[in-house]
Amino acid sequence: MKNNYWVVTNPLSYRITEPIMNAAFEALGFEGIYDSKEVPAEDLESTIEKLRSGELTGLSVFTPHKGPSTSFCDELCEEAKAIGAVNYLQMKDGKLNGYNLDWEGAKRAISTGIPDLKGKAILVLGAGGAGRAVAYFAKQEGADVYLWNRTPEKAQKFAEEIGVNWVEDLDDLTALPKVIVNATRLSSQDRQRSLVPFFLWEEVELAMESVCQNTSLFLEEAKAMNVPHLIEGEDWAAHQMNALLRHIAKKELSIEAMHEIVHRVLA
Repeated sequence: MKNNYWVVTNPLSYRITEPIMNAAFEALGFEGIYDSKEVPAEDLESTIEKLRSGELTGLSVFTPHKGPSTSFCDELCEEAKAIGAVNYLQMKDGKLNGYNLDWEGAKRAISTGIPDLKGKAILVLGAGGAGRAVAYFAKQEGADVYLWNRTPEKAQKFAEEIGVNWVEDLDDLTALPKVIVNATRLSSQDRQRSLVPFFLWEEVELAMESVCQNTSLFLEEAKAMNVPHLIEGEDWAAHQMNALLRHIAKKELSIEAMHEIVHRVLA
């Protein structure tokens, strides 16, 4: 009997988790299947109850459910507590456990270009779930973290909670970042605009984009500034999916094999 997993969001658009994880399960010979479901806020609790009843084995949660899902968990991992969001739920020892694996996917991806962030300035654009996860792990690695969001209050609130810097106006940032991560959804829009002031690219060693399948003005600017390490959304996704795969199946694919799956699914 296959283990059943759902990925839930609202509204339901094309989600990459379902096809990538199903292909990864097949490659590993793991008995599991993912389905994507549109779940409005009022149905979130009843959906999570499917874990308690055994109808579901695991639940991947996306916007807008990452934060609200924490309130239904009996136990939260330390990362989920600090970030204030979960992206994977499952039962363990009779309790509903909430996990945040976003930070691990980001850490794996960034480490391919810069293995040691200690003492390096990192600018994180976006204070949603992905941005908070990057800021959290970078802080744990000893980086000098600067968090920016289009709604400054959101960046300020989370930055103060975990003890990092927040930026209201990027033109006023005096620290030159070594790493810039675009965790906004701007690159998924047809009309993109530049976020990073020209002078902030001067010392950047790595730029990472969160959005898959779209031309990224952010990465095009990084290329123009000769940033040596560029991580596309597809690369970030491959590391993210491998982190989820290890959590579920207790083993993972080589990153080369996962990259092949991601690019095949998104082709």
